[in-house]
Amino acid sequence: MSTPRSTPDPQTADPSAPKIGRRLGIAIFWLLAAYVIGMSSISVISALYWPDSAPHPSGAGVGLCATEIRELEQELVSHTTDYLGRRDIRGMEAWLQQWDRRFLALAGCGALEPARRELGELRTEMERLLERYGRDAARRQERILQALEQLPTRRAELSRKEQK
Repeated sequence: MSTPRSTPDPQTADPSAPKIGRRLGIAIFWLLAAYVIGMSSISVISALYWPDSAPHPSGAGVGLCATEIRELEQELVSHTTDYLGRRDIRGMEAWLQQWDRRFLALAGCGALEPARRELGELRTEMERLLERYGRDAARRQERILQALEQLPTRRAELSRKEQK
């Protein structure tokens, strides 16, 4: 059987000591909780109400954003041109989903955030352009090309008739 090393003497102990310690512990807990909550909300509140005072990414982050924005813009324009040149927009959805993943990973570009938003709007407009092309213009273009393909045969028929 074990015995405690020292047993406090209830007659010599200060009866208010546990109350003071408990109150002190509670006060320290609430001060630390208020500090953590206050410091956490300062950055969030300032970013919401004063976006210019929000922290901006470092120069390297902005440089990477600039590079990625440039690549995404060039890729968007070149793929749109390719789809229009082929007169076929099949596969557009899969490509745009990959493009969107890269675009969404780009969030938080600081000073380049307006350019990133413009790129998102450009993407939406390019998708609409391709959809309208596939729905309307591609059919018209196909009819024009079919008419042009039939033209040499008609000329040959006309020249044969004239020769007779």
